[in-house]
Amino acid sequence: MDKLSNLTKSFEDRHKLGRVLSCSQIVEVANSVSKGEYRAISFREGRLKVEAPAGPELYFLRRRDAEVLQKINSALGRPAVEKIVYRGT
Repeated sequence: MDKLSNLTKSFEDRHKLGRVLSCSQIVEVANSVSKGEYRAISFREGRLKVEAPAGPELYFLRRRDAEVLQKINSALGRPAVEKIVYRGT
């Protein structure tokens, strides 16, 4: 009889759940860090897509890109986000 941990690990691998949960957690953490400045939409392969109000808000957010990246990665506890892709709304 197989161990429960082995069965669940193979299920996660087959259905790629580990990656999906990780992406959703990164989006959730990014939204908690944002304090309403932007809204994280998705995360894939190191890129975090965010929506922000178009105009001066988006311009100044892009200027603070390194600071935003540092805040998100420090909240995650690992350097998961490499780049932020901004989209004006």
